[in-house]
Amino acid sequence: MGLFDLMSDKDVKRSRLKANKDRGRFAEGWFEMTSFARGTKVKRKPHGQDYIEYNSDVLGNTRGKGTHVEIKTGRAKLSKLQKKTQKKHKGNYKVLRTNDFW
Repeated sequence: MGLFDLMSDKDVKRSRLKANKDRGRFAEGWFEMTSFARGTKVKRKPHGQDYIEYNSDVLGNTRGKGTHVEIKTGRAKLSKLQKKTQKKHKGNYKVLRTNDFW
């Protein structure tokens, strides 16, 4: 008898959703740290994509147009809004897929 046998279906789904949410937050934090290490600036955009990534010069000033970046973990799919945003910004939208960290 395992742990999930003792939990109701609702509790199992709630637990899985929380784990997925935590995994996504961790991946976004990882992306922010690696972007800082690469010398690019990121700006959080909550509507249609996760971030806009800008190249920056030595003084920290942003240069050029930003790239829309969507962070996904595992086999997560793009939402309808994310697909629409991807279509709108064809060559300027990237989906960054990360492997599970744990």
